Amino acid sequence: MNGIPTPGGFRRILVALDASRESDAALAAAAELAQQLDAELMGLFIEDIDLLNLAALPFSREVAVLSLSGRGLDPERVARELRSKAAAARRALAALAEEHHLQWSFRIARGHVDAELLTASREADLVAVGKGTRPLSGKARLGSTGRAMVIQATRSVLLAAGIGGPADAPVAIVYEGSGDSAALALAARLAESDRRHLVVFVLGDSQPSFAQREVSIRQQLRALGVSAAILRLQTSDAAGLLYALQSRPLSLLILDAIPKLLSDVTLDLLVEKCSCSLLLLRDWRVPTGRQEGNEAA
Repeated sequence: MNGIPTPGGFRRILVALDASRESDAALAAAAELAQQLDAELMGLFIEDIDLLNLAALPFSREVAVLSLSGRGLDPERVARELRSKAAAARRALAALAEEHHLQWSFRIARGHVDAELLTASREADLVAVGKGTRPLSGKARLGSTGRAMVIQATRSVLLAAGIGGPADAPVAIVYEGSGDSAALALAARLAESDRRHLVVFVLGDSQPSFAQREVSIRQQLRALGVSAAILRLQTSDAAGLLYALQSRPLSLLILDAIPKLLSDVTLDLLVEKCSCSLLLLRDWRVPTGRQEGNEAA
């Protein structure tokens, strides 16, 4: 395979950190992506103002999951625990950035989690959050923060899975086969960087549209010096996509046609059934401007 130029759309990758398993998964996936695309890694730890306000109420208590007893919430203790988690998140970010030779920054914000992350996302090209986990079943789910990013953010979103697939699992993209090959070049770059095969799900409404788009995709792949498996998928057949995902393990699924897929299936089902990370592309081709400064607290 020929060397594929790095697509220029991703310059800054923002990752939400809270020292949880989900944020650890998001950080690992974001760091790998940043290395593959020569991007800067931006870590954000948000001190949840709702939690701090709750701790200040005289009647608030915390109860352990396996115990009926509880204790009062101490505002100072909650603040100390948040500072400790922020420090742990910064150390984890610094270690991964050093390992992957990345430029990085870290800052702490205080406020409502979704609102602060949405505000910070305006300075990035992509936002990485971890998939949530159902408390009892352990199955993946779309958490409230991930949902807010998908619905409200104007940037691309990475929903990171906690467990990676097999070492030889391919990178896949759901692609309409338009004349703009930027999304396909991105998928090819990520597959090449990780030495994985590329799978292209081409969307179409009829056999003629499939044939026309498949020809376009093969031309784009030849221009990139890339080979890929091309699978046809009906535009409205979200169930078919889910079946395809369950029939073969993937390392990453890139969605370049989100509205058409979500017309027939909720993103919740896609997150639950797809064990790999999901990259939802949105207006990523134009990079944001950089700001001065390397770290803030």
